[in-house]
Order: sequence, then structure tokens, then C-alpha cells
Amino acid sequence: MREKRPAEYQNGEASWRPGAAGSPESWFRRLSVYRRHREGSAFVPGFKPGSLGRRVAAPFRRGPDQLGNTMLRSVRAFATVTALLGSGSVLAQGTITDGAANFTRPASSFDNSPAGNFVGVSATATQDHLFESGWYFRVSGDAREFFFPVPATQNYAGNTSTLDWTDVSARGLFSAREIAVVTNFNGPSGRVEKTMTITNLSQSNPLVIDIFHMLDFDIQPTAGNDSAVQISTTRIGLTDPGGVTGEYVGISADAYMVRPFGATDLGTVLDDAAVTNLDSSGLPFGPGDFTSAMQWSNQTIAPSGSASFVIQFAINTATVPVTLQSFSVD
Repeated sequence: MREKRPAEYQNGEASWRPGAAGSPESWFRRLSVYRRHREGSAFVPGFKPGSLGRRVAAPFRRGPDQLGNTMLRSVRAFATVTALLGSGSVLAQGTITDGAANFTRPASSFDNSPAGNFVGVSATATQDHLFESGWYFRVSGDAREFFFPVPATQNYAGNTSTLDWTDVSARGLFSAREIAVVTNFNGPSGRVEKTMTITNLSQSNPLVIDIFHMLDFDIQPTAGNDSAVQISTTRIGLTDPGGVTGEYVGISADAYMVRPFGATDLGTVLDDAAVTNLDSSGLPFGPGDFTSAMQWSNQTIAPSGSASFVIQFAINTATVPVTLQSFSVD
């Protein structure tokens, strides 16, 4: 199961230092520092949500009675992280900015725990309201869903990022392009819109595919006490007792699902070994630690055709309906 930092450190400002020098945790801290230097960022004592350091060190928040099992999992995590550091696949991805609003894809953005950061959109500008945001797919006949891997190319310019996959997961079935735009609004507030376009690589066979987007919002100042309601079919509104609000929408999606963070959250079920179909359940939600996903079901894309899927998430402002929701091109 994916793990988050302790609640007292989830506001993106507190300095998270899990263990003194010489303790079992200290090597995790050194690993995180090394990882951030590889990304070209200077060391600062505070860990933001989405950092690799948070992910490998989070298990040590548990009590001494659980430390034995935690250490076993952490050794496995360390082996994985060490391999990733050597491969170069954990290099920083990028940031798009509009005024104070910043959307960042940190190192771990294209795996089964697709990290993200969304800051500069609330009164405390350093508060990070996003834990994870990522796309998944299931081609007809697959026995499970798959996350989108690292793109072939990435471009971050101003308020827009463009990601391209020439052949997703090297299956010879489809290519993909995601365009993300961050928009700043006075307030402070902001919105991110992502458009994922899938293109069928076959010139003779239609492609039948399900597309999913998963979002783990951590509305600050406290991530674990958010509430959510259904605004419209696949549009969700969130509130935090601290006064910050959020929205998440899948334009023309067929279904949503909301679950609390934990063993059955959306990041977990979209990464298990079974087929998952969302059933528009889980609302109203909370107070709790919110996760959600959107699904576009059984999308048939003509040979050499394309289809686009749009999501938006926002803090302290509304999501905006898009006139051109989803389309296919012969």
C-alpha cells in the first residue's frame, strides 16, 4: 500500500526529519538528499508531498511494534530506489507556472504512485494540495489496468506541458499525447487542465480501450479531514475545515469512484492484478483522506484515429466545462 507522511507534516511546510543520525531511518534521509541533488535542487530541510524521500521514509512513522515488518518492506523499497537512481528514471520531470500557481511533476510521476505538487493557490502559498495525479489504461482483453510509463519526450514551457508517448508500453497499439495547462486566478486560486489524446497506431483495426485518471487531493491545511460531494455527474466538490475548497471533474467521463486513502484507495485498485470498473460510488465522502478516479469506458478508436479525454482539478476556484469534451477522428 502507498504511504503518506504523518498528518502533522502534510501541510508542505513542516520539516520532516524521520530519525536522528545513526538511527535506522537516517540512511533514508541521506538517500533523499542524494536524489534531490541528482535532480539539481538544493537541499532544504522540509520535504514536500511528492518527494521520493517521503515515499521511502514514510514507513518509519509507525510504532516500534511494527518496525520489524516495516524494515523488511523498506529494504525492498531501498533496493528498488537504488536501481532507479542508477537508471536515471527518477530525474526531475518539470514544472509549469502561471503567476503564483505552480503544478509540478516530481521524480516519481510515471509509476504506480504518480506524484504531483500543486502550490501557490491558497493563502499559505507553500501549502501543497496534491499528492498524486496520473493516467491509467486498459486495452480490451487486458486482465488489469496499467499506468502510463515515462513519456518519450517532455516539454515544460510557461504554463503548459506537453508529454508524448510514441508507443505506450511498447505494445504497438497506441501513441499518446498529454497537454497540461495551469491557470492562476486571484484569490489566490488555480486550476490544472489535462487533455490526454490517444491515437490508434493500427491502420486497419479499431482500438477498444478504457482510460482512467486518478487524483489524490490533499486539501490543506490538514489532508485527513476533507469532505466531498457530487456537484454533477462526474464533477466533485471538496472542502477542508480550514476554508480551502477544491474541485475535480472528468469531462464526459462515464463513471467516478471515491475512496479513502488506504488499502482500497483508487491508486491501489488501479494497480492491482484485477480488472477495475468504477461504479460512481463513494459520495458524499468524509471527513477523511480523499482519493478519486474517473473512467471513460469501452472507447472505440478507429484505425489511425484519435480520441481525447479531459480532466480538471482546481483549488479555491471552479472547474470549467469544456465545449469539446471528447472526440474521435477517422
